Amino acid sequence: MVMGPAVGLLAYEVTRQAGAVQFVIVFTAASVLLGLIVSVLQRRSAGLVLRDVTISIPEFSRFTFVVNDEHKRVAWILFIETASRVSTQPLSSEQGFIREALTSLHSLFGTVRDTLKTMDPSRAGRRASVEIFALGMLNAELRPFLSKWHPLLAEFEQSGAVNESEWDRRAECRKDLEFMRQRIMAYCRAFGELAGVEDVDEFFEEAVDGDEVDGAD
Repeated sequence: MVMGPAVGLLAYEVTRQAGAVQFVIVFTAASVLLGLIVSVLQRRSAGLVLRDVTISIPEFSRFTFVVNDEHKRVAWILFIETASRVSTQPLSSEQGFIREALTSLHSLFGTVRDTLKTMDPSRAGRRASVEIFALGMLNAELRPFLSKWHPLLAEFEQSGAVNESEWDRRAECRKDLEFMRQRIMAYCRAFGELAGVEDVDEFFEEAVDGDEVDGAD
């Protein structure tokens, strides 16, 4: 590293005519500054170290992801958000409300999008990355479902009906919701693996086997 000698030479040239005391003061200050610069560079480089993580996802085949500490942080947030939402909780035909499920999914969409905004763009090349995978969940799973069913349910609600059981498309919506839920579960497990969660299935079972949630914020 040439920064140390360069700083020392600069300090010497500045103080060559000023005497030993001034030289010591300037050199000490320059050394402290150098130490701070090195510390910042080390912290930044630690987050930029890329590692390949290969995971098998039955629904999506096998992917090799490029991750660093920042990607793991984001993957952990996405794992917690998806695992704790109604999107990963079965909505039986006799329990829960479709409106609450759709509201939770809409909130999840916004949370994932806002979380991705905190990331710098990945340098993954042709390999998969956390944000590309998360955007796939938004655009291929959540967006089509919400775009279809949110206006249909809103139309029913505005008709003056007081009970979802009166909706003639209730069973169809729940069927689509369950299909999408299974897909979201696969994303959830993948986020857990990318975050470095040990025994993702056990963690996931704890989230599912707890008290049943009819809706989530």
